[in-house]
Amino acid sequence: MPSKSDFNIINRELYAYTAILRQLAAKYNNEELQAQIQILLNLYEDVTSPDFDIESMDIELIHDKLDELRICIFNLHVITVNYEHRDLQPVCIYLSDLVHQVKAALGEEDDEALPA
Repeated sequence: MPSKSDFNIINRELYAYTAILRQLAAKYNNEELQAQIQILLNLYEDVTSPDFDIESMDIELIHDKLDELRICIFNLHVITVNYEHRDLQPVCIYLSDLVHQVKAALGEEDDEALPA
């Protein structure tokens, strides 16, 4: 199981790349895209709150939160493909890979990562 510091490093990367995604997406007048980015930011706030303690939390709750992140990132990727926002697609793939790394560190098979 990843340590709290490992998890915090990944959380910082998730937040940084979500911020990049938000900046890149600002040039598109796409409410669906902006709404999905906001959902991702809200999920990020959930996993960085003081109540989310990876070391004392039930593993199923951690898996559930990671699944929510994965689904949200997948939805973002679908939006970028549907609207041909090609500059956003690599960021979505990287975010998906980060979640995949966490799930793998937890010993969970995740064959649903976005293709590179």
